[in-house]
Amino acid sequence: GQIRRAVEHFEAQLLEARRHDADDDPVVLINLGRLLPALGRAEEARVVLDRAMAQQRANGDLPGMAYAQLGLASVACADVNTPSCDTALADAQVRMQAAVPPPRTAMAFVDALAAQVALAREQPAQARSRVRAALDRFPPGQPPQAMQVRLLALLARAELRLGETAS
Repeated sequence: GQIRRAVEHFEAQLLEARRHDADDDPVVLINLGRLLPALGRAEEARVVLDRAMAQQRANGDLPGMAYAQLGLASVACADVNTPSCDTALADAQVRMQAAVPPPRTAMAFVDALAAQVALAREQPAQARSRVRAALDRFPPGQPPQAMQVRLLALLARAELRLGETAS
């Protein structure tokens, strides 16, 4: 229910902007595009993210382009066996490294997607490596973020596939 409500919220924001003849906010488009696949609306997500990418490109917003590409990679990797998944994921990684300043905790999102792809391809050792890299991107001693919790769950799935269990 939360994803559906978030999608409805972002769609309402876009409608309100259009009522006032304002351009779509590319940040809203990116957030919407990243959520739509979870509701079975992957093709719509691709269109929304392409629109966000075009706006971010026109604005010269490199971080915005990196986040739009990450969303496009997520859509492309819905089928992990397509070459477009690898290409989109590599592009997202390059864009994110170039656009987001250190410590680059945002790269954890790229690592997480790569780990999910590796798990889907039955490559749990690679998945574990990417998850550990993602977790290392967060500064120590800080309260855990939601992404860290998701990464720990992903790490557990990778380790279970490798036959490792907590003792």
